[in-house]
Amino acid sequence: MLPYGFNRAVSLLALVILTRVCSASVHYDLNTPGLLASMQQEELSLQLVDRLADVARYKQPTIDRAHVISRVLLDHLLADYALKHFSAADLDPGQRVAFPHDITIENEVMSTLRVAYRKPLADAVQALPQHRLISCVVKTHNLSPQQQAVIFVKPDHLMMGYDLTAAGEQLAKQVPLLDYRFPGGALAHITLYDVYIRENVQGRMSLFQNDTNYLKHQALELLSIRFVQDWVKIHSGMTAMDLKVLQMALEDKSRADALRGIMGMLPDLDEGSSYLANLASHITNADIHSYYVAHRNQFQRINQVHAMHIRVNSQKLADALVARLAHGADFAALAKANSTAADAAAGGDLGWLQHDESGHADWLTQVALTQSPGAEIRPILAPGDPTHPVWELVKVVARQDGFQQEDGPSVHFEVAQILAKREGQAAFQTLVKQLVQQADIHVDPSLQAEGLSW
Repeated sequence: MLPYGFNRAVSLLALVILTRVCSASVHYDLNTPGLLASMQQEELSLQLVDRLADVARYKQPTIDRAHVISRVLLDHLLADYALKHFSAADLDPGQRVAFPHDITIENEVMSTLRVAYRKPLADAVQALPQHRLISCVVKTHNLSPQQQAVIFVKPDHLMMGYDLTAAGEQLAKQVPLLDYRFPGGALAHITLYDVYIRENVQGRMSLFQNDTNYLKHQALELLSIRFVQDWVKIHSGMTAMDLKVLQMALEDKSRADALRGIMGMLPDLDEGSSYLANLASHITNADIHSYYVAHRNQFQRINQVHAMHIRVNSQKLADALVARLAHGADFAALAKANSTAADAAAGGDLGWLQHDESGHADWLTQVALTQSPGAEIRPILAPGDPTHPVWELVKVVARQDGFQQEDGPSVHFEVAQILAKREGQAAFQTLVKQLVQQADIHVDPSLQAEGLSW
């Protein structure tokens, strides 16, 4: 089984090379043993770069050291820029319900180390008694009902963050959950507070609700993390500085990706970007007209449909009618005989239903406009009073396609978003070039043939 957070760890170095920059700011003159690159206060060792490359090669087998160095240094430059020009809320909009920032970074570090040292870590577990990490547990402790009540005090008002009181924190630090000893190590402990402080809002809610199974699981997960930390410190060959730089690189990546999202480079992270919203607000009608004319086919839509329907009060009857239609029964005849709608006598004929530019079309019209002539007919439960359910069978006889109106609100919004992202992406590309050109980067001469890419 792949370790927790594997995909995100690999994505640390799922590189998208934007352009190759030949700049005097990159000097291939670093001759310090064990170092491959340096920039300002950041130094990348051979050991660290090779481990990051190992992680990246899970998804991109051709990744080399130069690519790793490029991304880590670029993330550092972008993160520094982001901190100077955007607020913490901009860079971490989900911070209220997410994991604490330091825990998020620690989890990222653990994910990376577990992938980088997957084989020796697996061997280390196999070397334990019973070949299981739980063999390192000396004693477990259960949380008493009294401790639960005193530590996890439930307030009278709605609790948003499930935070402990100051007294609760002090007590939680004194409540052990696990006593453990790794091979050759001293006796150590995992406390209730150690588990609590690592949780997001959902996890803390489980602790407040006295979910003992969840608490035990999280204590064992923390034991696993400490095992990795202990093994890496003793056996990996990574120095304390390597681990510090790794943590910095992951923090940089988090902030750099936030900046990429803000500027429209990462589709999954650009929602709610005030930067893009500001760009969109300055898109003119002339800009929208030019885009619309050049990309009119993007705005095709169904203008109107000629539709029929049958309305019944029983799903059993609706299913039976669908079966009869599948065997060639006449839709209009079935509507006349079974529909409860006012148009039953007309065979359920709805006439031509038109697209409503304002978006206020009734429910049945909206359903009909999504259908095509000849499409399979299925019962659809109509919205409304659940105690008096109604099913609709809708048949589209004909359809006329057209284009969204250029001056309509949906076209204006969509085009403004597209053009704002284009502008943001262009600004990002320019920013990358400027940051790299202004940086003072020194690289081992052995990497000059590969060259750094941005």
